[in-house]
Amino acid sequence: MKKFIAWQIGPSLLIGALGLLLLIGLIGGGNQQTLRSETASGGSICSPSGDYDKDKIDEVLERAGAFKGKRAAFEHASAKHNVDPVLMIAISIHETAWGTSRALLEHNNPSGQMRGNQIIHFDSLEDGLEMTGQTLNNLWNERGLNTIEKLGSAYAPVGAGNDPTNLNIHWVPTIHKFIEELGGLSGGCEGESVEGDLITGADGFVVPMKNFTITSHYGPRWGAFHRGIDLAAPEGEPIYAAKDGIVTRSEYHFSWGNYVTITHEGGATTLYAHNQRNVATVGQKVKQGELIAYMGNTGHSTGPHLHLELCLDNSLAQDRLVDPYPVFFGNK
Repeated sequence: MKKFIAWQIGPSLLIGALGLLLLIGLIGGGNQQTLRSETASGGSICSPSGDYDKDKIDEVLERAGAFKGKRAAFEHASAKHNVDPVLMIAISIHETAWGTSRALLEHNNPSGQMRGNQIIHFDSLEDGLEMTGQTLNNLWNERGLNTIEKLGSAYAPVGAGNDPTNLNIHWVPTIHKFIEELGGLSGGCEGESVEGDLITGADGFVVPMKNFTITSHYGPRWGAFHRGIDLAAPEGEPIYAAKDGIVTRSEYHFSWGNYVTITHEGGATTLYAHNQRNVATVGQKVKQGELIAYMGNTGHSTGPHLHLELCLDNSLAQDRLVDPYPVFFGNK
């Protein structure tokens, strides 16, 4: 099976029509295992809490050749690039024939990525997963291909000229089955909203979490300026849109970690930082109370919490910030 992936993952590496061709003869191996799950391959299951079954993942990876014992490596790469670790594992197992392909064993390449007609060699599996994370982030988050079906349209397009035997038709249902075997995605339950139990503040905003403790306020802190308020909760706690708006950023920042910004009517912008994983994607129109991310500890963070900012416009400039507390909590 041959597949083009048409996207760009970095300034020096163009993938797809400019160079990335996945060849099943190179990435495939001889170890073909069957999945134990008998669930239909329609929509993949997901976890509204953002959790995933680590024991089940470990059990599957135990049977996955060179991926045995590598859950932490997948988790690190997926957290850095804001992609679902279960999705990355499912695709990597599929593309390497259960961790046995030549591309993986000889080149530490878990997704068959090529430059021109040469397989890309990585010095370590971790480096290969880093590139895979960049690629999936570009497709899933930046380009909005945030379902398995949408992702398959770029990853393994049905009817592609370089797939004469039409093997690509099996990619979407196979990935669904792998995800089910792994216990389901850690999120991706888009459209889930909360009604009636979020604290209502001023100007139509609601507090974007249900269960939290305020641990830090806006203003001077530790010899610096703290740009927002911090709401602490267990990792994986859902984070919701504070008000209707359009997602203007969903990415990783060295300090904020995984973060989302939503620009609301009138231009005010809310920022949600240190997320375990972002759900909302750039350009998405979200409703108040819609799930946008999960509580995390990414970036410069000393423990799981939501760093929440409110800016008068979309610039995020410090001189345009306002104290979020009176808006979200008033006299509460």
